[in-house]
Amino acid sequence: MPCFLWNLFCGPTNTDIQIDQLTNDLSNYTSDIVTTFTTKLKYQYKLMKFRRKLFRTLRFLQFLGGFGITTMTTYNNPYFQDNIDAINIIVWYVSISNNIFNLLIEKLNAYDLTLEKMRIDLLLNEGKLLHRSEKDYNFYEIDDTENKLNYFEKCYLDILRNNPYNYLTNDIEHSDQEINISRIRRNGRIWVTPIPTPPQNNNSD
Repeated sequence: MPCFLWNLFCGPTNTDIQIDQLTNDLSNYTSDIVTTFTTKLKYQYKLMKFRRKLFRTLRFLQFLGGFGITTMTTYNNPYFQDNIDAINIIVWYVSISNNIFNLLIEKLNAYDLTLEKMRIDLLLNEGKLLHRSEKDYNFYEIDDTENKLNYFEKCYLDILRNNPYNYLTNDIEHSDQEINISRIRRNGRIWVTPIPTPPQNNNSD
């Protein structure tokens, strides 16, 4: 039972495992671009986890404070009648603490954890595409590692700089026009609307 609880609250998550696996997969690229990418990916994920845990902790403390104030200010509570001065002091401290928790939660609300999780997923996916040489990376020759990594750097920096929705809805221009043309054709096949055609008449005169 203790092992289960430890793994549940403190064990590695699926994203942790994916990041470690991706780091091992990209270890064959002896390039500062890949090293910087994995460092930024780990940092972004740790920062997101810290903010998420802090937000949940503050919410829990806020709940306890509100529950405590409600309990201690219930006049039907016989304990309240016998210790009114001490409880008033405690209520005052708990109220101040709850106000501080509210301010911190408002500050944390400026960070959209859903968007941050999407950004982590996009970075992971971009690293996997590089490792597997899929989609845009499939256009490069086997020995053209430099240009492939330069394009990879541009992509993951765009993910970090932009809102995930903007990144997904805006095409990234490539220095190689042939790759841009191929991407346009691929997107055209995805979004094309089939045109209904009448059935052929096989009856012969």
